[in-house]
Amino acid sequence: MVDVIVTVLISVLAFAILLPLIVFVHEYGHFKVARLCGVRVDTFSIGFGRALVSWTDKQGTVWKIAAIPLGGFVKFFGDANAASAGAAGDAAEAADAAPKPATTQFSSERDRLEAALTDEEKKVCFHFKPVWQRMLVVAAGPFANFLMAIVIFAGIFMTIGVQHVPPVVGYVAPGSPAAEAGFAPGDRILSAKGARVHDFDDLTMKVQLSAGDPVRMEVQRGTETLILSPIPERVEIQDALGNDIRIGRIGISAFSEPVIFSVIVGSQADAAGFQAGDRILAVGDTDIYSYADVWQAMAPLAGQTVTFLVERGGQTLTLTPTLGEGQQMGPAGDVETVGTLDIRAQRQEYAALGPIGATAAGIDRLGKMIDATLTYLGRLVMLKEDPRQLGGPITIAKYAGQALSAGFDPRLDLTFSDRLRTSFLFFVQIAAGISVSIGLMNLLPIPILDGGHLVYYAYEGVFGRPLSEGVQAVGFRIGMAVVGSFMIFVLVNDVIRLF
Repeated sequence: MVDVIVTVLISVLAFAILLPLIVFVHEYGHFKVARLCGVRVDTFSIGFGRALVSWTDKQGTVWKIAAIPLGGFVKFFGDANAASAGAAGDAAEAADAAPKPATTQFSSERDRLEAALTDEEKKVCFHFKPVWQRMLVVAAGPFANFLMAIVIFAGIFMTIGVQHVPPVVGYVAPGSPAAEAGFAPGDRILSAKGARVHDFDDLTMKVQLSAGDPVRMEVQRGTETLILSPIPERVEIQDALGNDIRIGRIGISAFSEPVIFSVIVGSQADAAGFQAGDRILAVGDTDIYSYADVWQAMAPLAGQTVTFLVERGGQTLTLTPTLGEGQQMGPAGDVETVGTLDIRAQRQEYAALGPIGATAAGIDRLGKMIDATLTYLGRLVMLKEDPRQLGGPITIAKYAGQALSAGFDPRLDLTFSDRLRTSFLFFVQIAAGISVSIGLMNLLPIPILDGGHLVYYAYEGVFGRPLSEGVQAVGFRIGMAVVGSFMIFVLVNDVIRLF
């Protein structure tokens, strides 16, 4: 019971840090560009409802932190509604507002402001700015979310670095979709679904979001170029934080040199004479190509004394350890006993990047996340993905809490500073992912969201006049229904996951 309470408290704390941070970044994007365009900002709020803390800056903007931390808004001078207020809105700010989009383009609203405002007030009123400036202000919120993700990724790449795992197949699981499609160890994957594959992560992302659909791949084998089209099977696995997720998988692993990185002192491997740097050539009668082959060869030999052929300093040695017994989940979901040995694989080195390279890599990572999100949404519409994987604020709080406490897993042998560093790394990566999702969702062409406003402004820019009030009002109601239904759906998913 105590563990449950602690977990809930950590999740609440993480959520209270994470969401206001992302909301602030989003709203500050609107705010900053509005100020640059000469728009007067009346209110900048983090949260909705009664203000807990508020103050007024030198330019007359009221800044406040409100009681309900589920969003935020910026209210421009002349607005009937607040920009980016979200589905909850702010009742006090919008009580007298008719059903219409925030930062509305209604002709009647402009006429009202035309009669009510002085010439000086019109200069700082959002509605009298050129349409291109209004579009910049609206688009700035989502793009601030994207910029936040780029900054986080660039910071990680400059301090921790990046791993590059070549897209070379090291192991093909028997009976897997990859085996049925004809893959073999040593194959280098050049492209997948028409996109170039630069490292193994590129391939993984394509496969995970293609369950049930053929993935056309260009494969280099020796001097030949082959076209193979495996059909990923949907499997349920646990992510890095221990959550069950459903993804596509074809049954291959990346090539890694079968070189021992470390040997646990006092283990059966140590007693048998293994050393760091040994290259494993064979396990029993099985020749070894990649490190994955080592584990596959040992799996059926639990408890047995096995002959290993290793290369050390140009010499070939024979070592005969007795394998331990471990357990793993079998393909049918049953638990299997497998052979184990206390050796560790050669670690893939991280390479720290300079500011320019890290920024470019951050932009590239952002592009991949956007592509993956749009692919998932498209598959969701075509009923090819399980909508029960969608989560709302409770799921966000859970993930944020797991990230914040990730470094303090008692199974990890880390110093206190390393624990803090690990938790911080997980947390900022979760923040980057959620920031991208919020930015992208806000750009969807749904009235009441930023993307819907951009559609209205695009119409105005092309035709020289706002869309008719009737069409805008209908669009606004449809947008409210879509967003409201989505919020209810993800909240129901959240509640179901609790039980």
